[in-house]
Amino acid sequence: MAVATELSKFYSDFKIGFWSGSAVAEVTMNVQVKKADGSIGFSRLVTGEGVKENLQLASGSNAKVALDAALKDAVGKLFGDTAFVDALLKAGRP
Repeated sequence: MAVATELSKFYSDFKIGFWSGSAVAEVTMNVQVKKADGSIGFSRLVTGEGVKENLQLASGSNAKVALDAALKDAVGKLFGDTAFVDALLKAGRP
């Protein structure tokens, strides 16, 4: 069994407002669970979003907060998908 993950987007952008700004992040990844025989038991495109609001500086540390939230959102969606968990369990059986 193997879990293959291809990260296709890991991006944060700053949106400027009148008094403050926001860091808006997006994560996109393609996840596959491959069985021992090489066949694919699960495949899905997973996305996540994260935002850090009320910023005064467009800094790397502020982008990190938004990116961490986006990654957490994507991984939460993936592990919340019962088809993914079932594919892991089935692929791990001898």
